[in-house]
Amino acid sequence: MAKLVISLDFELFWGVSNSRTMRNYGSNIEGVWKAVPEMLELFSRFDVHVTWATVGMLMCRNYDHWSDMRPILEPYYRRSSCSTYRLDELVKNNPKLFFARPLVDNILSIGGHELATHTYSHFYW
Repeated sequence: MAKLVISLDFELFWGVSNSRTMRNYGSNIEGVWKAVPEMLELFSRFDVHVTWATVGMLMCRNYDHWSDMRPILEPYYRRSSCSTYRLDELVKNNPKLFFARPLVDNILSIGGHELATHTYSHFYW
Protein backbone atom coordinates (compact mmCIF):
# COMPACT_ATOMS: atom_id res chain seq x y z
CA MET A 1 0.00 0.00 0.00
CA ALA A 2 1.30 3.46 -0.87
CA LYS A 3 2.03 5.97 1.89
CA LEU A 4 1.76 9.74 1.80
CA VAL A 5 3.62 11.75 4.44
CA ILE A 6 2.45 15.27 5.18
CA SER A 7 4.27 17.58 7.57
CA LEU A 8 2.81 21.05 7.97
CA ASP A 9 4.57 24.08 9.44
CA PHE A 10 1.98 25.73 11.65
CA GLU A 11 3.43 28.88 13.19
CA LEU A 12 1.10 31.86 12.68
CA PHE A 13 2.99 35.16 12.75
CA TRP A 14 5.85 33.67 14.77
CA GLY A 15 7.04 32.01 11.57
CA VAL A 16 7.33 35.20 9.52
CA SER A 17 7.89 37.93 12.10
CA ASN A 18 11.42 38.66 10.92
CA SER A 19 10.48 38.90 7.23
CA ARG A 20 6.86 40.14 7.01
CA THR A 21 4.71 42.89 8.47
CA MET A 22 1.17 42.85 9.78
CA ARG A 23 0.19 45.09 6.89
CA ASN A 24 1.54 42.87 4.12
CA TYR A 25 0.88 39.46 5.66
CA GLY A 26 -1.59 39.70 8.55
CA SER A 27 -4.60 38.63 6.50
CA ASN A 28 -2.77 35.45 5.45
CA ILE A 29 -2.20 34.60 9.11
CA GLU A 30 -5.86 35.30 9.95
CA GLY A 31 -6.79 32.78 7.25
CA VAL A 32 -5.16 30.00 9.27
CA TRP A 33 -8.17 30.04 11.62
CA LYS A 34 -10.36 28.95 8.71
CA ALA A 35 -7.81 26.80 6.89
CA VAL A 36 -6.81 24.48 9.75
CA PRO A 37 -10.37 23.27 10.55
CA GLU A 38 -11.03 22.77 6.83
CA MET A 39 -7.81 20.79 6.42
CA LEU A 40 -8.64 18.70 9.49
CA GLU A 41 -12.05 17.88 8.02
CA LEU A 42 -10.48 16.93 4.70
CA PHE A 43 -7.76 14.83 6.34
CA SER A 44 -10.39 13.03 8.46
CA ARG A 45 -12.60 12.35 5.46
CA PHE A 46 -9.73 10.67 3.60
CA ASP A 47 -8.03 9.16 6.68
CA VAL A 48 -4.81 11.15 6.17
CA HIS A 49 -2.44 11.38 9.14
CA VAL A 50 -0.44 14.57 9.53
CA THR A 51 2.42 15.88 11.61
CA TRP A 52 1.96 19.54 12.48
CA ALA A 53 5.25 21.28 13.32
CA THR A 54 5.14 24.47 15.33
CA VAL A 55 6.90 26.71 17.79
CA GLY A 56 5.95 26.32 21.43
CA MET A 57 4.93 29.97 21.76
CA LEU A 58 1.91 29.34 19.53
CA MET A 59 0.54 26.92 22.13
CA CYS A 60 0.23 29.59 24.80
CA ARG A 61 -3.36 30.49 25.62
CA ASN A 62 -2.87 34.27 25.54
CA TYR A 63 -0.45 37.12 26.14
CA ASP A 64 -0.35 36.60 29.92
CA HIS A 65 0.43 32.90 29.50
CA TRP A 66 3.16 33.80 27.01
CA SER A 67 4.59 36.38 29.43
CA ASP A 68 4.61 33.81 32.23
CA MET A 69 6.43 31.28 30.03
CA ARG A 70 9.18 33.66 28.91
CA PRO A 71 12.63 32.45 29.87
CA ILE A 72 14.42 34.42 32.56
CA LEU A 73 17.43 34.66 30.28
CA GLU A 74 16.25 35.47 26.76
CA PRO A 75 18.42 34.72 23.74
CA TYR A 76 20.49 37.65 22.54
CA TYR A 77 20.70 38.42 18.83
CA ARG A 78 23.01 40.91 17.18
CA ARG A 79 20.24 41.36 14.63
CA SER A 80 17.29 42.18 16.88
CA SER A 81 14.78 41.38 14.13
CA CYS A 82 15.54 37.69 14.81
CA SER A 83 14.16 37.83 18.35
CA THR A 84 10.48 37.07 18.81
CA TYR A 85 10.69 38.56 22.29
CA ARG A 86 10.93 42.04 20.76
CA LEU A 87 7.34 41.69 19.54
CA ASP A 88 5.79 42.34 22.94
CA GLU A 89 3.33 45.12 21.92
CA LEU A 90 2.45 43.44 18.63
CA VAL A 91 1.70 40.19 20.44
CA LYS A 92 -0.36 41.93 23.12
CA ASN A 93 -2.49 43.77 20.54
CA ASN A 94 -2.94 40.89 18.05
CA PRO A 95 -3.35 37.64 20.00
CA LYS A 96 -5.13 35.71 17.20
CA LEU A 97 -2.06 36.16 15.02
CA PHE A 98 0.23 34.62 17.64
CA PHE A 99 -1.70 32.17 19.84
CA ALA A 100 -3.72 29.23 18.57
CA ARG A 101 -4.36 26.97 21.53
CA PRO A 102 -7.93 26.19 20.32
CA LEU A 103 -6.53 25.01 16.97
CA VAL A 104 -3.85 22.97 18.74
CA ASP A 105 -6.51 21.34 20.92
CA ASN A 106 -8.58 20.60 17.81
CA ILE A 107 -5.61 18.98 16.06
CA LEU A 108 -4.83 16.85 19.10
CA SER A 109 -8.45 15.75 19.50
CA ILE A 110 -8.41 13.99 16.14
CA GLY A 111 -6.76 10.60 15.89
CA GLY A 112 -3.86 10.13 13.51
CA HIS A 113 -2.38 13.60 13.97
CA GLU A 114 0.63 14.59 15.98
CA LEU A 115 1.98 17.94 17.04
CA ALA A 116 5.73 18.48 16.97
CA THR A 117 7.70 21.46 18.12
CA HIS A 118 11.05 22.58 16.86
CA THR A 119 11.75 24.97 19.78
CA TYR A 120 9.78 27.30 22.02
CA SER A 121 10.67 30.16 19.70
CA HIS A 122 12.84 30.10 16.64
CA PHE A 123 16.45 30.07 17.68
CA TYR A 124 18.88 31.39 15.11
CA TRP A 125 22.59 30.58 15.26
